[in-house]
Amino acid sequence: MKTECPTILKELEKIKKEAINSSGEKYYNVSTDQVKNLAHKFKLPGREVEILALQNNIIPERYHRNLGAISPSEQVKLLQSKVAIIGAGGLGGTVLELLVRLGIGELIIADKDIIGDSNLNRQILSTETNLGQSKTEVAVKR
Repeated sequence: MKTECPTILKELEKIKKEAINSSGEKYYNVSTDQVKNLAHKFKLPGREVEILALQNNIIPERYHRNLGAISPSEQVKLLQSKVAIIGAGGLGGTVLELLVRLGIGELIIADKDIIGDSNLNRQILSTETNLGQSKTEVAVKR
């Protein structure tokens, strides 16, 4: 990644867009599609492109609403973090969903159970389509 940083940064500078946040302050952003395209072009995880953008005050649009509570440097720390979740059922599935949306970089999920009928009304990962499937496999796909 180090040798590609200047090249990726030049690309980010070219594609960034000026935006105004809810407080009326100007910031620069990149869309999720732009991050995906750069990640594909440079054969990197999207998270690495997001980290480089944030380190240069270019906010991936998916995180711009976090800015009131989480600074760009704190968002980088989240993207570089690894969290283990034991149990992907009721509480674990909800925690998993929130951590993904917050921007945790890597999740390790452990649950030996499968999704059953009794999970449908109370577990975020449970749908009729997922009945009988491993909770961890469903979590990874989500």
